[in-house]
Amino acid sequence: KILGPEHPRVAATYNNIGMACDFKGDHDQAINYHQKSLEVDLKRCDPEHLVVAPTYNKIGRNYADCGDKANAIAYLRRAKAIYLKQLGSTHPLTKSAENSLAKLNN
Repeated sequence: KILGPEHPRVAATYNNIGMACDFKGDHDQAINYHQKSLEVDLKRCDPEHLVVAPTYNKIGRNYADCGDKANAIAYLRRAKAIYLKQLGSTHPLTKSAENSLAKLNN
């Protein structure tokens, strides 16, 4: 209530809850909380801002863990595109996103 629903700490809290759900194996809930985090971040950041890429990546990985290959690929591609644009093709985060996509395409 003090920070407001669009404050970056609100997004970080949703992200942390999503990671806890992921750790417990509750991937549907993890996706839900990561989506909430993404919504908050997108209200204050450009859709290609580096701050949103990790959230796209987490959502993609959780979809993969749920067996939803199509959504996993879509979100991982978004993460990869942002990493590629912002960090370049040789950055470890770009490579990690590429590796996650490659695993899904095999």
